[in-house]
Amino acid sequence: MALIHTHDSKLIARSAALVYEAVLRFEDYPLWWPRKFHPRVQPSQRPAKGRAWVGDRIAFTPFPGIRTGWEITAIIPVEQIRLRYFQGYHTGYGVWRFEPEQQATRTSFEMRIMPKHPLCGLVYRLARVPRRHSAHMQEIFTCLEGYLQR
Repeated sequence: MALIHTHDSKLIARSAALVYEAVLRFEDYPLWWPRKFHPRVQPSQRPAKGRAWVGDRIAFTPFPGIRTGWEITAIIPVEQIRLRYFQGYHTGYGVWRFEPEQQATRTSFEMRIMPKHPLCGLVYRLARVPRRHSAHMQEIFTCLEGYLQR
């Protein structure tokens, strides 16, 4: 089966710490993620509130009828948030990265997924999933930037 790999980024005019904290707060995603993705937070069994931790999950619908979700697998404060895809027609991982650049942050998301079934791989290819995913990520980066400017 074919690996689907994307890597998208945007320079956001905010500090790496501020961008990182916004991305790490899953419960705030409904405030800034495009509503069409229907983000639904699934916190892990932890007593603390206010930010996500290893084991926390967020589910969303990137395409009508296609549900997927991330589970945090590792956090490197103010540098990376590593995720695994836990739901949907594919498996794999994603990585948020936050790299300071002068007075801004190069914010990026890399995705590597494998369809669970060859038919899904064909559908993903025909639907041009990498290109659509990149367009979605640019929309998410723009929404994040707008949220941070408020």
